[in-house]
Amino acid sequence: MAFDAPDSMSVRMPLEEWFDRYQYAVTSNIGESAVTSLSLADLPLSAEELWKLPLRYGHHQGLPELRAAIAAHYPGLTAEDIVVTAGAGEAIVVLATVLLNGRSRAVVEHPTYPTLYLVPRSRGASVELLRLRPDRQWRPDLEEVRASLAGGAEFFAITHPNNPTGSMISEAELRSVVAIARDAGVRLVSDETYGLMTEGEPLPPAACLDERAVSISTMSKTFGLPGIRIGWIACRDRELVRRLVACREHITITNNVLGEYIALQVQRDPGPFVARARARVAGNRTVVADVVRRHPRLGWVPPSAGVVALPWIVDATDEQAEQVYRNLAENRGTFVVPASGFELPGRYFRVGFGGEPHQLRAGLGHLVAELDALS
Repeated sequence: MAFDAPDSMSVRMPLEEWFDRYQYAVTSNIGESAVTSLSLADLPLSAEELWKLPLRYGHHQGLPELRAAIAAHYPGLTAEDIVVTAGAGEAIVVLATVLLNGRSRAVVEHPTYPTLYLVPRSRGASVELLRLRPDRQWRPDLEEVRASLAGGAEFFAITHPNNPTGSMISEAELRSVVAIARDAGVRLVSDETYGLMTEGEPLPPAACLDERAVSISTMSKTFGLPGIRIGWIACRDRELVRRLVACREHITITNNVLGEYIALQVQRDPGPFVARARARVAGNRTVVADVVRRHPRLGWVPPSAGVVALPWIVDATDEQAEQVYRNLAENRGTFVVPASGFELPGRYFRVGFGGEPHQLRAGLGHLVAELDALS
């Protein structure tokens, strides 16, 4: 399905509008896509260094030490291949701004975080959504990928592990996708926000598999640091890197220097933070799986990685399901995310595994009560 909506950036994103309306007024947020946020007290910070940190303009490409620390996790890349951004959101905006215009075509794996297709639409590009389906475990059909890219495109976006489904392709599938995009002359943009949130070995970053491929990630989800607004782009195409920095000079110019300092301390030794996130998610996922398995009004494709999943309400209309979500937020203090915010049918909804276990159990109890009340 193709869309042309140049004005979409002037319209509120339904997903974020739902968050803005309800998430701060509930006691059980079981729709969040990140692990529980950390505080400054949880981080390996020097109070003296923080106190003396100059609050000046930062480096336009990002703090060199931070870029080097990030690049160390991308075999074959250096600090010159990294652009630090104001979260993954700005990364998507500058990529779409540089790569797309009204004559462009973009192919975007769907469902995914809406910015990946809304911003290309706002650039006037023709956007085709490559549909992932539950009967395929929310994984792409490689022949459909090949057919979609055969007509050419300037931008092909994938997200694995996936938000909101929790699906993940295999390394062999990823390498096939990279090869298909390369052979078609299409720039691959890989959202790897949840790349470290796997039970086994993480997928290799796309930027390490092809010189033109782009990897995006962030400090927000796995590390529980959305408030510092730090993300990055990794790519070995130095001309693209130059253009991305030039684009940022018209938007944010530099990053939050305090956020970069905090990110640097974590990126120097990310292991403990990743282990914390994986342990939290593994325990919570088991709790959610038990509820889904036991309740006759719930179905899902069990997630294979990441922090989220996309259950659905069985034998309910989209209108009935949307009323359940509103009742949860307004009457029971519990927050889930309607999949209508991802341009999916309303009977689907997103749950997250990264929060506090007691909040998750309470929220699931409220969900069960609402489902039991359905006719």
